[in-house]
Amino acid sequence: METTTEKAVTSGRKVKSMKDLADQKIYGAKKRYDETAKEEAFKDVSVFNEIFTVDWNLFDRIAADPAHEFHNLVVDMLSVLCNKGKMSLKKTRLTSEHKMKRFKDVTTISKAPWIAPNDQISGIEEVINGPGTEHSVLRIPYGWPTMVNYFGEDIKKGKGI
Repeated sequence: METTTEKAVTSGRKVKSMKDLADQKIYGAKKRYDETAKEEAFKDVSVFNEIFTVDWNLFDRIAADPAHEFHNLVVDMLSVLCNKGKMSLKKTRLTSEHKMKRFKDVTTISKAPWIAPNDQISGIEEVINGPGTEHSVLRIPYGWPTMVNYFGEDIKKGKGI
């Protein structure tokens, strides 16, 4: 049986109302609550559904939010590897890290071991944007944001930073 937000909210409200009766010490309510709680998949209603009603589709958000976070992680990792965008290592940041006794071996930004050399960046660009940068080798699932070209016009225009 497919679970929808409406079914989940109905199930949660049913159990919650029985719990409220049991908490009031009404005769037989505790037994009815225990039986209902065993039968129903949801024991309460999400605060989001209480505020936004069933229009807030929690199930879609459970699937979409991790995908969104994964996208942000990939964008941040590319920024670190390519030393571009919001995660790039700047001289002031390196000085600050040295004051905190970190990255002692990194004397200049070009010596940071996590920053990919230009020839490796070209390989990353080809995977992301495709050979000749016409078609992406990576497939983007429906509903995800498009990939940012970290190596071309997108980054120059300030996208993905």
